[in-house]
Amino acid sequence: MSSHVANNTGASQQQPSQQAAAQPHENYTNEPRRNPVLRVNKEKPFNAEPPMPLLVRSGLVTPEQLFLVRNHGPVPLYESLGSFSLTVDGLVLSRLRLTMNELRAGFERVTVVSTVQCAGNRRNDFARSGRKVKGVGWEAGAISTGVWGGVRLMDVLNRAHILEGAKHVVFEGDDDCYEEQCGKDYTFKYGASIPIHKAVYVMSGGINK
Repeated sequence: MSSHVANNTGASQQQPSQQAAAQPHENYTNEPRRNPVLRVNKEKPFNAEPPMPLLVRSGLVTPEQLFLVRNHGPVPLYESLGSFSLTVDGLVLSRLRLTMNELRAGFERVTVVSTVQCAGNRRNDFARSGRKVKGVGWEAGAISTGVWGGVRLMDVLNRAHILEGAKHVVFEGDDDCYEEQCGKDYTFKYGASIPIHKAVYVMSGGINK
């Protein structure tokens, strides 16, 4: 996983890398066990949501077994927690590479209650109304609330010392994703970005650990 501090690109989400076309990564042999009660909207990559009656009855915090599952590729496999690392580079004074043990030992651990929602939540409602839509078909259950524990993003970025001119923090995961655009196949790492002021001054959440 990596976090890249960038200048102003005018984009809120990364686009697929314009590398040479490649076959999609199809290694789904190490997928975790899934809760059979979830409504499966796509098998590969796996995307599923809880039935609405169960989600409503679960209360404010969604039980882990009913949590929304949103994937853009096969679930990355790590041999152990010790093999995971986080890299921070780009417009920073000091490029960082932090292991899980370093994150746990070197930063304050905080918790925050936060809701996550897929941007395509209730997409099927649009389809049923006759509108043309693209993407995984979701009912109204692509939303979950959890208690997240980890380190503050702000603390990690401060350790790297952000340079003047930084406008966005770009997050890139280890997911091997595939997308077809203009008749060509692309493989890429899924990513998104947020404005630097939100990362440094607004967000009180953290990197999950």
